[in-house]
Amino acid sequence: MEEPLLFELMDKSHTGVNFKNELSYTEQFNPYTFRNFYNGGGVALGDINNDGLVDIFFTGNQVENKLYLNKGNFQFEDITEMAGLAVSGIWSTGVSMADVNGDGYLDIYICKSGPLGGEQRHNELFINNGDLTFTEMSKEYGLADEGLSQHAVFFDFDKDGDLDMYLLNNSARSIGINDLRLGQREVRDPLGGNKLYRNDNGKYHDVSEEAGIYGSTIGYGLGVTVSDVNRDGWPDLYVSNDFFEKDYLYINNGDGTFSENLESMMSEISMGSMGADIADLNNNGWPDIFVTEMLPSDLERVKTKTPFEEWDKYQANVKAGYFHQFTRNTLQRNMGFKPDSDEVHFVEVARQAGVHATDWSWGALIFDVDNDGLRDIFVANGIVKDLTDFDYVDYYVNNQNLISQYKKDSILLTKMIDEFPSVPQQNFMFRNKGEFVFEDIAAISGMNQLTFSTGAAYADLDNDGDLDLVINNLNGEASIFRNNSNIINKNNYLQIDLNGNFGAKVSLYSGSETFYGEHNPVKGYMSSVDHRMHFGLGQIDLIDSILIEWPNSKITLLKSVEVNQLLVTSSDNASPKSLTPTFIAQSPILKKSKNQIPWKHQESDYVDFDRDRLRFWMISNEGPKIGVGDIDGDGLDDIVLPGAKGQATSIWKQSWDGSFAMTQEFTEDQLSEDVEALFFDANGDGHLDLYVASGSVEFGLGNSNYQDRIYINDGKGKFTKSPDKIPTRPESTSFVKVFDYNGDGHLDLLVGGRSIPFAYGLPMDVRILENDGNGYFEDVTIAVAEVFLKIGMTRDAAIADFDGDGESEIILVGEWMPIKYFKKNKWEI
Repeated sequence: MEEPLLFELMDKSHTGVNFKNELSYTEQFNPYTFRNFYNGGGVALGDINNDGLVDIFFTGNQVENKLYLNKGNFQFEDITEMAGLAVSGIWSTGVSMADVNGDGYLDIYICKSGPLGGEQRHNELFINNGDLTFTEMSKEYGLADEGLSQHAVFFDFDKDGDLDMYLLNNSARSIGINDLRLGQREVRDPLGGNKLYRNDNGKYHDVSEEAGIYGSTIGYGLGVTVSDVNRDGWPDLYVSNDFFEKDYLYINNGDGTFSENLESMMSEISMGSMGADIADLNNNGWPDIFVTEMLPSDLERVKTKTPFEEWDKYQANVKAGYFHQFTRNTLQRNMGFKPDSDEVHFVEVARQAGVHATDWSWGALIFDVDNDGLRDIFVANGIVKDLTDFDYVDYYVNNQNLISQYKKDSILLTKMIDEFPSVPQQNFMFRNKGEFVFEDIAAISGMNQLTFSTGAAYADLDNDGDLDLVINNLNGEASIFRNNSNIINKNNYLQIDLNGNFGAKVSLYSGSETFYGEHNPVKGYMSSVDHRMHFGLGQIDLIDSILIEWPNSKITLLKSVEVNQLLVTSSDNASPKSLTPTFIAQSPILKKSKNQIPWKHQESDYVDFDRDRLRFWMISNEGPKIGVGDIDGDGLDDIVLPGAKGQATSIWKQSWDGSFAMTQEFTEDQLSEDVEALFFDANGDGHLDLYVASGSVEFGLGNSNYQDRIYINDGKGKFTKSPDKIPTRPESTSFVKVFDYNGDGHLDLLVGGRSIPFAYGLPMDVRILENDGNGYFEDVTIAVAEVFLKIGMTRDAAIADFDGDGESEIILVGEWMPIKYFKKNKWEI
């Protein structure tokens, strides 16, 4: 019998789920008149009648929402009408399942968008009556918001025992008007804007402004996720914003207020941020953040669909307060606390992890698809019409007669939209291989369908111990995937029912293994996942202990817990929290010294792109490598700090207390862009001399500012420039290495070439400079290593006896060239 695939797409003839979020446009209502026309809808999964089976709710845009009751064995019944949830003619978006009134039954909150106006245009809160019927009570609870709502995330931000709510509203403001104006973020939108609602005894009140929540017209929010990212016990918020506005990372201050700290905790983010999820991807107890964007994975779509900002626009955005944003998914690896700080910091690793490019991506989910103990990443993607297709734009630019005719016939918009390319895409399923390395297994795991997928959620629909997947597709049938992991690999698992305690944290311990999770089911993109926490355990067959941190700051400790079960627990018998740490904080390898050097590298404002518009990146701002050595023989390492164009390179001497003081500046050469400084004994007198390499492409061909320099040490740490000791070579340098290439006991130099001004891409030379023993160097490259001439745009080199033959070999790396390995026999490759 053939082994099943990891995911099996269930047919509607078996499931009974017949939902299709079908869209049609008119001249009056279309992607031009409504920006979010193709943003799709969400899906919520939860057990609405407490029978142990997870039910499904889909939102529709131009079709009715649907509630399907799980009857077991992947069979569902449409009970929308009977449940009182049928709402026609209203554009629904995000959906959240949460026990809003605390009666033990999941309620349903539906966000609305689309055209304004209409009796039921406001967001709706359907309170579960406990008998498979619901009563709409949004006005009674104070949640009948009428903005362009995307999603609502329920969480207990003040830890008072009831669920509060953050409402993500997408701005109705047109894109492109005063995009770079300062101060827009602080101006509240009276008609919309994001909102924080506090639950006061069952009545919700807007506390956004007093809590420090932005609610401006530039907040084009698409995703919101809750997590305690700094592990201080208070739930924080990540909001992903589309277009030019930066994302928000709200840190909960524990006093009813939030501080938006993204810029101090991250170095770069996604440009058109969409869906987001937060979870621990490497089992170290720190939640990581994944955000989707729109960068395609194949080159053809990159070239035809993807706009990239020009350097000048990017710089203007940064200066105007919109931070460092780039067109790609981001995976923010949580590195724990900064040294000597109570603030955590993140490192963006999406490209390293291989998850940065997933096309026009909406849904973002982190969960363990194969129960191997490592959480994986799912991305739902696809746009019904390729709205950024450059060929389409060029076509109409060059055929203005068509535009005129369409206007005359009053069919301009529909005819233009008809011509947009429409290419369905395959979703992505990234298997976590450990150490932030991921592999897309969608095509080989049964997820090779071509769709336009938006909202998605996971749950164990058949209670067999693995997580199934439900996806809301535009212009196509909803997808329900059965997970066959329990058949294929028979990995173990544990599910935990936390009795509705949103924000509870769970740590599992087994031997040296630790697993951490947070109970925040409203997440991803417009969706809600299974309210039972799920942990894949691989081959672990017994859990030593489980520590549950409840939102009320009490804890529950369970020992010797069997695997492969649903564990039901509550905070009723929890104990006061002890001082025992619930996770191992990462200890920094390096600690910031109290002795700081009062010097800052100041890059020039030269922009390579202004001269060479087609280059991929700038060379003139790459930054320098410092030099380290004991320049006066006192036993302490001193340093040299190379300066950029217009900034002098300087020598800094260390004192016994660990402080540094500047002792010399080379101001006469401050126009050079110094890229590396190397201490070595050039003349054999026992004192470290200094070689300074100059690079970049800021000057013309043959300019003297490219000339490298050598400085001779007087033995007391004072350096004097000696221009006659090295050959004249006014070329951009990339690196300098010291080695005795000919074994005569004198230190020679290997000097790499970076790039030719006005000729990016042409190869440069790597030079061998032979030392005569008195500190005079001669270029002997042609004689001993002609292969190094015109070798490429080198970046670095490594020199060592790699094969143990007693002779040094050389490895060269650079741009647009392979890694090259040379042996000493005439330095042949």
